[in-house]
Amino acid sequence: AVVSTQSGHYGRGTSQYPNEHTRTETNYPEALLGYHNFCRDPDNSGYLWCYVNEVGVRWEECNVTSCRDIENADNWDEEDRELEYATICQDTIGRVRCPFDKRIVVVEANYGATGEQGCVAYNESDYCETFANTTASVSSKCDGKSFCDLMLSEGSYDDACPGVDKYLHVTFYCKPDVQCFTTSMGYARYGGSRSETKTGRDCMRWNQQRPHGHYFTPDDFAVRGIGEHNYCRDPDGEGKPWCYTMDAEKRWEFCGVPECEGYSEEINIVQISQAMSIIRLIGDAKNINCQYVKEDEKKVSYIGQTNKTASGRICQRWTETTPHFHTKMPENYPDAGLGDHNFCRDPDGNGKLWCYTMDAERRFEYCDVPECTESEIQQMSLCDDVDCGTGGNCFLSTNNETACLCKLGFIGINNTCQDINECKRSVCPGDLAECVNNDGGYECQCPDGYYYDAEQCHEKSGVNDAPGCSVPEFIKSPYKRYDINLKDNVTIDCEADNDDWVYWTKGLDGEEIEGTRAKKSSSLSFETIRKKDVDIYRCVIYNECTGLTKVAEVDIHAKVKPCTETGLQRYGMVWDSKDFDSAFGFCNSYGLKFAVPRSKSESRTFIQDAWRSFHLNPNGKKFRDTNWIWIAANDRLEENEFTDIDGKPIVAPKWWPKNPDNWKEMDPRGQDEIAFHLFSGYWDDSYGFIPRPFACECNFNNESEDA
Repeated sequence: AVVSTQSGHYGRGTSQYPNEHTRTETNYPEALLGYHNFCRDPDNSGYLWCYVNEVGVRWEECNVTSCRDIENADNWDEEDRELEYATICQDTIGRVRCPFDKRIVVVEANYGATGEQGCVAYNESDYCETFANTTASVSSKCDGKSFCDLMLSEGSYDDACPGVDKYLHVTFYCKPDVQCFTTSMGYARYGGSRSETKTGRDCMRWNQQRPHGHYFTPDDFAVRGIGEHNYCRDPDGEGKPWCYTMDAEKRWEFCGVPECEGYSEEINIVQISQAMSIIRLIGDAKNINCQYVKEDEKKVSYIGQTNKTASGRICQRWTETTPHFHTKMPENYPDAGLGDHNFCRDPDGNGKLWCYTMDAERRFEYCDVPECTESEIQQMSLCDDVDCGTGGNCFLSTNNETACLCKLGFIGINNTCQDINECKRSVCPGDLAECVNNDGGYECQCPDGYYYDAEQCHEKSGVNDAPGCSVPEFIKSPYKRYDINLKDNVTIDCEADNDDWVYWTKGLDGEEIEGTRAKKSSSLSFETIRKKDVDIYRCVIYNECTGLTKVAEVDIHAKVKPCTETGLQRYGMVWDSKDFDSAFGFCNSYGLKFAVPRSKSESRTFIQDAWRSFHLNPNGKKFRDTNWIWIAANDRLEENEFTDIDGKPIVAPKWWPKNPDNWKEMDPRGQDEIAFHLFSGYWDDSYGFIPRPFACECNFNNESEDA
């Protein structure tokens, strides 16, 4: 994170003042430029440099030492240290970073002074000439880590000059650490040269594909320490260093590297999200914060974001049941404006806005929201005459245009949401199972004398001929999906109607979870949900006599706001299955655009962000077999005239062979929405009702410019 030149000047890569230039991210997409002021070499000059923040001095070379080989790290001496510096401006998040195989040691940190470090102050007429020493505080957050993010805001540290925009200046060095591994975001961080597994097998080089083929190549996973070597690493978040082995009979093994003692690293995603100001809803964009009661109704209409009661207590989120348990869930009151938020609402028609509070001693309170004016009522009531049917809700855009956002299993046709016939997709496996369509979904049915176990139809003949022989059934089956926060306490129960075996499996491969097999009932319990626990689970009932099984699938889904993974460049992946319109609505609800890469360069960035998010996001692993995700491109208005979500023309960088083909087998209107291939960057026209992951375009650049 070197940001200063040999003479100590600072610069900002995207700024055109005081030195106008053409070395921008657009012109040099491979040079790792961006909204930062780190030293780079965009034109292959052979040394690192930057434009400086001083009139009369255009650019200077940076003082960056050459990297040492990892093999020599064990012989590193304290005298070999090279000091580095990081500057973080007021009201921003900055990163102190070392190479993958080294750890931060903070030498000194000072908070204060203004005007000299490339930070733009809002109150330029005020100056601060003194520093507050913050070494101890920064050391406690950064020492022993390969990187740490510091959010600088008023009151973060002892304040030398209250009310004045200042900066934090950190002096540090990077110390090799190869004796043990640390963990960060679920990944083992290890930069040592161990090259054998815990059983003594030699590791295979990461740039080889024999005896085991794989995709953890140096080109794609250099950020995880993968290179042209055979050292133990953890590119996929196993939690411990591992490697592929040179034994053709043993694909991979852990390496037995010990974990460093007394080390922990946490990223406060909520804090970072709030600092970036990306938590926005449609009501905020319209700037409507008033309430009114419709004629002949008692329920208050309100789309604003007030989240405090009249007495100032913070509201509890409607999707949470702590500190107060309740049943006012969004699924129970679908038309009440509830959701994964803590805004005041009136779900049961009390005639006043209220919420459950975060005060354990005060269950609920009313909110103080002003009454709407006539013009505001007129604006909010535009959806009153729009009938989206049972499968959708009216959406009001910022320019007062209405549209129907359809739920999963429905599609927008003729200004309403109509049921999708999922059975055209041959969604029932096996030769005997017949798909029967219903509102918003489908059911797989078997002929008389057969039984369906979520995989295929089984013949029932002879099932009840002997004691204990029966078709397994559930008395108590789990919900299909649990939306949780990391560190939540979760218990999921599963019970059979007979004395059958019940057990749980985890992951797409369905490996049985040790210790869960029991007679009659079994519970899946997590005292504290961790990243590795977020996955697809199945409760299986097994009848020993018949060999038949009954399966209930459970998706434990972590609530992760888009664009909060560290290191993203532009795009925030959402690892959740939604149709095209729901994907648009989801991004819009956070004040973000439904993303679309417009060039080969943007496609490369899109793929890089997608893979980084895949490994950092707890939900990513559930989509390891998914190749296609939604992007905001379509030709709904005119065939083969593709536009983004705002109607602006767009040209595909490259199409999947023999596409677009506008196949009409499942929808007479053809395929009007575009899916993006995560490996190749190809586009393919598809049916918008098919659930897929998708991406939102992050506000990093806009937010940084506003800061």
